[in-house]
Formats: sequence, C-alpha cells, structure tokens
Amino acid sequence: LTKQVYVKGEISEVESFNDNYGSITYWIKDEEENTFQCYSGLGLNSEQFESVDDLVVGSQVVVYGTLKKHNSTYEFNYNNYIVSLTLPSYTVTVSVNDAAMGSVQGLAAEGKYEHGATAILTAVANDGYEFINWTVNDEEVSTDAEYTFEVLEDLNLVANFRTVEPEVPTALDNIDSTVAPVKAIVNDQLIIIKNGIQYNAQGQVVK
Repeated sequence: LTKQVYVKGEISEVESFNDNYGSITYWIKDEEENTFQCYSGLGLNSEQFESVDDLVVGSQVVVYGTLKKHNSTYEFNYNNYIVSLTLPSYTVTVSVNDAAMGSVQGLAAEGKYEHGATAILTAVANDGYEFINWTVNDEEVSTDAEYTFEVLEDLNLVANFRTVEPEVPTALDNIDSTVAPVKAIVNDQLIIIKNGIQYNAQGQVVK
C-alpha cells in the first residue's frame, strides 16, 4: 500500500533532526493508539524546521504525505508535511502553605497555559506575615514574590509564607543596655522586659 493521505494525530515522539533538509523524523499516534512514523517530515506548508525543538510532544497535528507499509507498520515517506499544528496546553496549579498567611494573584483561567506561554504569578502576604519562596515538590524554584516563568509542563507550585518576627523597637535603644531585653507575648501583645521594666512595642513603659 502506497498512497497520499491525511492523518490526524498527536506527536508521541520526536526522533531526530536533519539539518541538510531541515526535516524532522517523528512519530504520531491516532485516537486508537496506532502509531505512524513521519520520516524526514517538513513543517507547516512544507517549510523547513530549524531544530528538533520545533516539534513538541503532545502537539495535535494533521500530516499529509505518502503513506506506505514498512514491515508490519505504516509510515509516511519523506517529503510529508504538516497541514495544521496545535501546541499542547498545560495546567499550573497553585496553593499556599497556609491560606491565613497570604494568597496568589495572576493565575490564568483554570490554570491553563499553552506550551511556551509566560506565566506571571504574585505572592501577596497578609498583615503580620511575609513571603518566603516558591517551591515545586518541596524544591525551591524562586524567592521572588513576583515569579515569571515559561510554561513547558504541568506544574504544582506552592507559595510559602511565615509569621513576621517582631523586632525590638528602636525606641528602646536609649534605655540602659547593660542587660539584654527579653521579648514575650502577653495577652497577644508584644512585651519587652529590660532591667525589670516592661515596655510595649512602641517603647512605652507598661504600667
């Protein structure tokens, strides 16, 4: 069997690039999981490829060319080309380590992005908390609250926050420093004890 046909399918493997002809050998599969090799194929409207990265696994394509049977399988002969191509889309899922501490802004609708799209996410801390980092599978990927990245796969991102540790106010700097201050939380209020005297966070004596 040798005839020219259209075949619709999903790119399942990108095998090799031929820089002499600007062609790529790759595999596609149809809805019934039948696989076809597209030998030395060209791009849209028979245009040459520039590198093996021009084709992405998961893309939906319609290929036109000469289909022939090789051993027990079918394959497209050289000079086949792509008639239409739709890049795959991915889902970016975002969560926070504690919803009371902060939130995330900028996620696309339903977290859907086309291959190669740029995502810009912003971690926003609530009062009393601060942003730490972004992690994927517990591995840190960024410490910037505004995280910009290229979407090349499904991704599960976590924005991590923590409680802001209160600092000893500068108003206490003029108090006798021979004894280091001790911080304590009393009735949900920060109290600094220095030389036996209690001060609030503003450096005022607590009576």
